[in-house]
Amino acid sequence: MITGLASNLGLVAGVDLRILDNHEELYWDDTNNDWISPEDTWIRIDPGSIEESFAWIYQWDEINSGSGQYRLTVKGFNAAGQESLQPWAEVDFFGPVDNVMPSIVIALPTQNQVLNQISQIPNGTGVDLHSGIVRVAVEIRDTGNGDLFWLAQTI
Repeated sequence: MITGLASNLGLVAGVDLRILDNHEELYWDDTNNDWISPEDTWIRIDPGSIEESFAWIYQWDEINSGSGQYRLTVKGFNAAGQESLQPWAEVDFFGPVDNVMPSIVIALPTQNQVLNQISQIPNGTGVDLHSGIVRVAVEIRDTGNGDLFWLAQTI
């Protein structure tokens, strides 16, 4: 996820951003989810209304396994179509970026199963196809009062 704040006393109508792979010299094309060469590949973030400031978010869900060295360029614009003056805001950052959450399945216990001993649990599967699973945590709580009975973490 990439976030920022655009502000203007004349009201912000949105921001345009672009992501450059510094090593490959290609730009991220949000429409086709691919790296391309045209420099004018801007991604428009529209706030939905015109405000003095706009906290914007760009959800970059692709696992971008390029060089891992990126440059983000952002420019704001107002309702009159005026853009931020150059130099535009820029920041270099490192990736790859992984914003896809892992999936978790609890195999045992099953819903509403009565357990008589702690050795019966837990059993399940965690999968993350992008970055892999680094840690698994298991909590057992009393659903009647929320008290924590047991917490285990595997690294």
